[in-house]
Amino acid sequence: MSIEQLGIQSHEERPVGLRARRDLIVQESTYQKEYCWIIKDPLAMKYFRLGKPEYLVLQKLADPISYHELKLELTQAFPDFNVRLESVQQLVTSLHRSGLLVSGASGQAVPLEKRRNKELLRKFTAILPSLMSPKFPGWDPERFLTWIYPKSRFFFSTWFTAGIAALCIAAITLLLTNFHDFIGRLPEFQQFFAFDNLLFMAGILIFTKSIHELGHGLMCKHFGGECHQIGLMLLVMTPAMYCDTSDSWILRNRWHRMAIGAAGMYVELCLAAVCTFVWWYTNPGWIHFLALNIMFLCSVSTLLFNANPLLKYDGYYILSDFLEIPNLAHKSQQALISKLRVLCLGMGSLPPRRTQPNNSNLLAAYSLTSLFYRWFITIAILWFISKTLEPYGLSAVAHVLIVLSIVTMVVVPLTRLIRFFLYPGRVREVKMRRFSISIGLAAAFLLFIAYVPFPHYVWAVFVVRPMNAQMVIVPQAGRLDQVFFRAGDWVEEGATIAVLANSELKIEIDDLKGRLARLNAERIGYELTSAVQLEAARKIAETTAQMASLQQQIELKEQQLQQLTIRASRSGMFFAPPNIPDRPLGLTDFPTWAHTPLDSRNAGTYLEANTLLGSIGEPQEMEANLIVDQSDIEFVHLGQKVIALPQQASSRFIMAEISGVANNELVVVPRELSQTNQGPIAVKPHEAGGETPLLKSYEAFAIFQPESLAQDDLQLLPGMSGHAKIHVGSSSLGSRLKRYLLTVIHFR
Repeated sequence: MSIEQLGIQSHEERPVGLRARRDLIVQESTYQKEYCWIIKDPLAMKYFRLGKPEYLVLQKLADPISYHELKLELTQAFPDFNVRLESVQQLVTSLHRSGLLVSGASGQAVPLEKRRNKELLRKFTAILPSLMSPKFPGWDPERFLTWIYPKSRFFFSTWFTAGIAALCIAAITLLLTNFHDFIGRLPEFQQFFAFDNLLFMAGILIFTKSIHELGHGLMCKHFGGECHQIGLMLLVMTPAMYCDTSDSWILRNRWHRMAIGAAGMYVELCLAAVCTFVWWYTNPGWIHFLALNIMFLCSVSTLLFNANPLLKYDGYYILSDFLEIPNLAHKSQQALISKLRVLCLGMGSLPPRRTQPNNSNLLAAYSLTSLFYRWFITIAILWFISKTLEPYGLSAVAHVLIVLSIVTMVVVPLTRLIRFFLYPGRVREVKMRRFSISIGLAAAFLLFIAYVPFPHYVWAVFVVRPMNAQMVIVPQAGRLDQVFFRAGDWVEEGATIAVLANSELKIEIDDLKGRLARLNAERIGYELTSAVQLEAARKIAETTAQMASLQQQIELKEQQLQQLTIRASRSGMFFAPPNIPDRPLGLTDFPTWAHTPLDSRNAGTYLEANTLLGSIGEPQEMEANLIVDQSDIEFVHLGQKVIALPQQASSRFIMAEISGVANNELVVVPRELSQTNQGPIAVKPHEAGGETPLLKSYEAFAIFQPESLAQDDLQLLPGMSGHAKIHVGSSSLGSRLKRYLLTVIHFR
């Protein structure tokens, strides 16, 4: 007897043991001009886009129905489709795996909870691959947004948005029409990106990015969506907020979704425009400086990062909404992988459901461009971090970040590639001819990197010094009384450069002379006493010894008094020392000097001992005193070409040639290059005075080429500093990378 004769139903005719979840939120929408439905899973906070067949099956599974009945419903609704029973079963299984269907059996809350925990774990583990901007799970701000939205609704109105647009245009017009003044009023790079200001900028970044993310949440609320997660992320090692507005996918209007993506930039550009006017029309002070930092962070950083569609920030989501391609990064990556499978391995392309067949070429190009741009921006950020931390001796932190980034961007993809080939049966799908060509090209590229030499440059910092110059130093502290020469004057040997006064020293000399006179009177009195008296003879001897000691002290003090008259020990031009910024009052009763000691404004100020007044040398004989890191000094040799880039004229360069290399480690850092004087070299106090470099460094010397100076109207002055690159020969990129990694491993 058959199953039908026994009254037993087949599997296809029995009711499906799965039901559509009743807590799902459904929103009608369109996708690439096709009607669809957006399904929101409120438990896992995931979103699904279903076409007409998938949504019909989900609808029918709200009540008991068999696979056979589902097949009949689909055939009736879509007569042009060849509906097979296996396809219906696969569709039901797919909906169940996505969490949209649950079994009628008891205990279904357990797998749903496991699925939610698995999703949270996936988000947490996603932190590791994105070292430059990791995101951490956050909290649900929906109640807060519901409370604050009525109070800030005006901010998203048409009239207010038009006003903000006009304000931004006015701010841009102000800067463009006064561009030269704008550039001149900006602080120098080292001042703006100094460590203390970076900490200040970090605090501002936390505030501005929190407002930025709040703008996303409120805009989503404005168009009827919800925001169920605001969390913490690290943006270039700085704490910031992020806002999950995935609920925007339930909105039918893609322009509304794009507005939600742009809301954060809208808020920041509003802040930037206001702060532009505040900065321009205020005098230097904390408000002026605060406005400048907000203007920079809310304009330049916003446009470079948030508005860029190649990075997974606001611009990416706006592009995704405009193209109506959810998970644009994943699908473009799949399109690129599909192309690589065909071109490099001779395998078949990925199934159409995993790619966008109509835009596969564009998506693959987008994925490749995005990959290279992420590499570029990561390298640029790490370079910036390294240069910022280097003056403070924290380069090892940047080195660790660089190694971790290399692991993320190179090792992780290689691991996935190996797993791809280890999949059972995968090797048989590969066409060996295509694979061999691909391996050959990859090997040729690696050999090119490993062995083809490229010009090799070593970077160093330098300060300009006159060759064989006499440094004019204050030997004895005192008050600046008279100045006879200024910078640029010609000085003859023995000429008086300046005279200092020290009233305390004169008082000490007068006091010593008074004591000497009293002792001399006492000795005369003892000499008039009878010579036979032994006590008088002893007193005379003691007094004579005390008078000799006082005489030596007087002579020493008078020598110090003579040193207050500072003379030239050679003939030549007098060069001023580097400028020193204004300083607070010292421990003396006299005001301290600033800029250069012999400035007319410093008349009467107190000059400490060992203060550099200037130098005397030949104006045509200048050399660059280069400070080279210990890891690079082995490459520097006599006769190598040097390109000097003075900080005072960053758009010009001067050619020079290495004339000497020090064998011993640098002990005292030139003051112009010291971190305490806003220089690039990290220093620490030296036991013998001055400052010594925090990291081991060596000196090299370079003579400027006369023909290079003749072609440029830049006048070289002692104390000018900048960066230089030394052409040390040629080497392959592979050898440089190997050497760098060895340096990092030793955590120099």
